[in-house]
Amino acid sequence: MATLIFDIMTAGYDWSELGEVSQDYLTRYQTKEEAKNSLGLSPFTGQVCGLGIYDLERKEQVIYIVSEVESVNYRSTSEANLLEDFWEGLRSYDVLVTFGGRRFDLPFIYHRTIAKRLKPSIDLPRVRNIEKQKPPYHVDLHDEFTFQGSLRSPVTLNFLAETYGLDNPDTITVNGGEVNKFFKEREYEELAKYCESNIQTTAKLYEIWLTKLAPNEFLNSLQ
Repeated sequence: MATLIFDIMTAGYDWSELGEVSQDYLTRYQTKEEAKNSLGLSPFTGQVCGLGIYDLERKEQVIYIVSEVESVNYRSTSEANLLEDFWEGLRSYDVLVTFGGRRFDLPFIYHRTIAKRLKPSIDLPRVRNIEKQKPPYHVDLHDEFTFQGSLRSPVTLNFLAETYGLDNPDTITVNGGEVNKFFKEREYEELAKYCESNIQTTAKLYEIWLTKLAPNEFLNSLQ
C-alpha cells in the first residue's frame, strides 16, 4: 500500500477582485472587515497558495508554492499546475491522509479544480466512516481522533502532537490570517516551512493512529 499525506494552504483574493454580487452577499451577515479576514477560508473567495505532499513509504516530500520565485525549499508553480500535479499524483496511492481534509482540504481542492476548468482524475471517498470506503481510502485524522465528532473537545494538529509527546523543534503554529499575510507579502520560505511542519506532524500522528486506533478492517485491507 502506498500512502500520501498532504496539506494545503489557502489565501484570499483582494476585496477589489470580488464582484458586486459576492461583496454584497459576504457583508449581508457580517462586517466588511470580518468578511475580508475570512476570504481565504472559502474556495469561492480564495485560492490554494501552497501544497505539501509526503510519501510515507518512500520518506519523500514536495512543497508547492504558488509563486514565480524559485527556491531549493519548494517547487514554484501556478495554482492550476499545482492542482494538475495533485490529481495526477493521486493515481499512485492507496491511502490519503489529512488532518481536517474532509471538511476543508478536499472540498476546497474540488472547487478550485472546477474553477480552473480542470477535472478530478479520480473519485475520492465522500463517506466519513473509513470502514465503508473503497480505495483510495481517505483517513482524516481529525475525524479519527475525535471519533467522528463524538469527542466534543476542540482538537488541533499541534495540540494532539503535544498531547502525544511528539516533540518537534520545527513545529510552526500559524493561523489562516498569517498564511494570507505571508502569501501577500511574498514570504514564500515561511509558507514552505509551515507546510512542511504540518505534513511531518500529520505523518507522525498517522503512525500513532495506525498502530493504536485504526480499525481491524482497515488494517486487513492494507495487507
